[in-house]
Amino acid sequence: MRGSYHERQGIARLVRPSNVADTKMEAAMNNLIGVNDVTLADTLESLVDAKGMTTVLETLAQIASEKADHIATNWQDTGLAKEWDRLAARLVNDGYYCQKRAYFGK
Repeated sequence: MRGSYHERQGIARLVRPSNVADTKMEAAMNNLIGVNDVTLADTLESLVDAKGMTTVLETLAQIASEKADHIATNWQDTGLAKEWDRLAARLVNDGYYCQKRAYFGK
């Protein structure tokens, strides 16, 4: 990954948040869907079961794209914004692949 040290650290924090952030995110997601004492993996599995993998990946891609816009606009950090845009593109491609695979049964 290219970019300055701070950009790389920013991406690392965004992709691999600390345990405290993981716990807070898990609690927030559990509150949203009304479940307690459930792991993040269980929560995501429930979302995939309810909405489908393509929808979940496309939603994550939209979030990543909005984060890229926010970073570029408010922080003028084009390197970090590009990383978020690349992540969004990968998620869209993965969502398309899942949809195509489900349709063609391969």
